[in-house]
Amino acid sequence: MLTERLYQPFDIRLMDVVDWHQPPHQHAFFELLYIQDGVGRQCINQNKFAYRKGNLFLVTPTDCHSLDVDAPTQFVSIRFTEQFFQTVAGERPDWFRKLEYVLAQHAHQPDCLLHNDSDRLFAGQLINGLVREYVNKGPFYETILQNGLQLLLNIVARNVAEKGHIGLPGNIASSSMLKDMTLYIQQHIHEPDKLRADHLADRFNLSPTYIGEYFRKHTGESLQSYIIRYKLKLVENRLEFSDLTVSQIADELGFTDESHLSKLFRKYYSISPKMYRQRATAFPA
Repeated sequence: MLTERLYQPFDIRLMDVVDWHQPPHQHAFFELLYIQDGVGRQCINQNKFAYRKGNLFLVTPTDCHSLDVDAPTQFVSIRFTEQFFQTVAGERPDWFRKLEYVLAQHAHQPDCLLHNDSDRLFAGQLINGLVREYVNKGPFYETILQNGLQLLLNIVARNVAEKGHIGLPGNIASSSMLKDMTLYIQQHIHEPDKLRADHLADRFNLSPTYIGEYFRKHTGESLQSYIIRYKLKLVENRLEFSDLTVSQIADELGFTDESHLSKLFRKYYSISPKMYRQRATAFPA
């Protein structure tokens, strides 16, 4: 399969398409695809989603991507690599933690990222501003682009959070407390003290001795198991999309050490983190 590559940390392209002739392909970068006009279908990993004006899609380096165009389509392609943020800011944590939250949801709902009408308008204005900034390249434009893209990721993360929460078994559609609890866990996954049962019990007005039973009763799994699975999903994303070592990932996500992370990862995935990374990042020639 064709793999398209990006030879600079950041790029924005304006494209007008009547017929899409490019075959399904993968990227060696992240892409936010914003539809300015037109209708058709976006195909991600053989799943097709109707698109229209105002839709925003995320295409990751592991996705197989193509378009079916029904009417002349104009879109903005915002392409970036991890190095873009390192080049500008010298470090990754804040932006990557926001992106990894979106990535953790992405496999479960790879359709349009914007579901709030006011946010759809806001994002469109922001993207148009990013395009102007990139074309004009005025003073401090790289910093402005970085901050603008971070803002866009925050808007996306909010829409993802409003739509639903990942990895929670059982029928909890009527339980706003469970939805709020899982969202709280996801947002504070890097803060071990806020994931303790006594803290969560206090936060959600439950007894420390009852919160575990409550969670299991409504989800079918323990609170600790849910936290571990969500952490491992973030490990998965970091192995695929960052250059952090396994030891660094273990430290940032609160595992005791690299050995502890590797043991849990192998238990849930039947493969070591290093082997997972090798397979996930092995792009076809």
